[in-house]
Amino acid sequence: IRGRSWNFVQVLMPTTLADGDAMALAMYMGTMLKRVPRHRKLADSIAPTALANVIKETREAFEQAEKMGLMTPELKASRIEELRVVEEKYNKALPPNMVAIMYSPWPSQEVVQLICLMTWRFLTTKGSSYFITTDNPLFLFGDFGLRHHEAELFFPISKELALHGSWQRLARGEPLFREMPQKFIKEFNRRMGSLADRFAYYHKEEWWIRDLAKNPTAFLSRIRWQ
Repeated sequence: IRGRSWNFVQVLMPTTLADGDAMALAMYMGTMLKRVPRHRKLADSIAPTALANVIKETREAFEQAEKMGLMTPELKASRIEELRVVEEKYNKALPPNMVAIMYSPWPSQEVVQLICLMTWRFLTTKGSSYFITTDNPLFLFGDFGLRHHEAELFFPISKELALHGSWQRLARGEPLFREMPQKFIKEFNRRMGSLADRFAYYHKEEWWIRDLAKNPTAFLSRIRWQ
């Protein structure tokens, strides 16, 4: 893990977001889920299993087709042999179209729409600790997809501003922007630190950044707004 300083830009804080601005930001955040080292490592780890499942299901389909009289034993044997050859080939190198899909940096329309539909809260800090970011700059709890009712995403925008997305609706009179206590800043920084692959960014050199980024299994708490 290498610490790097983070050059921040001034962010204007409107009271509302125009639909076009929200969609553009959702697209950017969706891209930050895919065009990052974490996504590629995940894709590489699950691709062999996914391919093996497809081969297994195809072989079982041939067996079932023969039992139902839709395929002769000879044709089934021929198809299974062809499948074996394909399996050997793709065990050496994944299909190019599969690799292209795995490594595409663009989020699906569904992902962008789900991010856009979540309730967004913009979090600010003016205390002693500020937000960090890493080479995987958008946090999403790995055991939940975006559709899950407890899904949360977190995206630092600058050292003093971050976006939290969840399905917890804004309460009546709740502000879109809120200044956060330091304990919340530390929790959000633990989330970001757990994602660091090679780089962690902060606006100045601090000893705790390295320790934070070396702890990918840190206990992470969910945020309850009400």
